[in-house]
Amino acid sequence: LTDGVMHPAEAEAIPLLVTRFGNTIRAVSGVCTHRGAALAEGKQDGKCVRCPWHGSRFSLEDGSVVEGPATFGLATFTTQIASGSVSVRAPG
Repeated sequence: LTDGVMHPAEAEAIPLLVTRFGNTIRAVSGVCTHRGAALAEGKQDGKCVRCPWHGSRFSLEDGSVVEGPATFGLATFTTQIASGSVSVRAPG
């Protein structure tokens, strides 16, 4: 994964957004909680993603809403790198 480049992914039919900043790989829900836009079509701004439709901004670290109009955060997923592949799982 290229640093700062977002990638759409899917795990068991769940759309995800996977990205890397530094040595950290993050995976969050790939769909905006406001109106359902594909977040991979948005822009990564540091450790945040901006929705391409209405501009909501979410933290890629914990999924929280940084800027509305969205009021609900994104689900986050635990990532692990093994044999050159990224594994993703829901926490808990």
